[in-house]
Amino acid sequence: VNIADAGVKAFRAVWHYIYTDDYERVAKLEEATDLMDVLSLAQRFELPVVTQACSRRLVELVASVPADVLLRIFRMAQLHELLSLRAACHQRMGEIGGGQRPPEWMSTHPASETRAENFRKWMPDAIAEFERRCGPLR
Repeated sequence: VNIADAGVKAFRAVWHYIYTDDYERVAKLEEATDLMDVLSLAQRFELPVVTQACSRRLVELVASVPADVLLRIFRMAQLHELLSLRAACHQRMGEIGGGQRPPEWMSTHPASETRAENFRKWMPDAIAEFERRCGPLR
């Protein structure tokens, strides 16, 4: 079997789960990169139990990974809609940033200032379009 986009440890952990329904090998993985490979495989093979076990283990490791790995984990959490993992990443990014919010480009929502500015900028056009389609507001 050749699976080029996953490491041996990740493949063995997923393979073990498929044949035994035991996800303990996932829970015991130490390297975030192995867990990200497991997460990709779990999504590909539609293994929600493995996805959740992997997410829980990554939450445990988030505090100890370097910033570049943290960013990769955060992207995976967003891609696979893993809310608790994404929240743990946000918290860790805040710690790395000295308690500041994560940069806007890393967030799923614009900063409050940007949101308010865009609202003021776009609202006249939105009202005009609404009135064109539906008639006057007043």
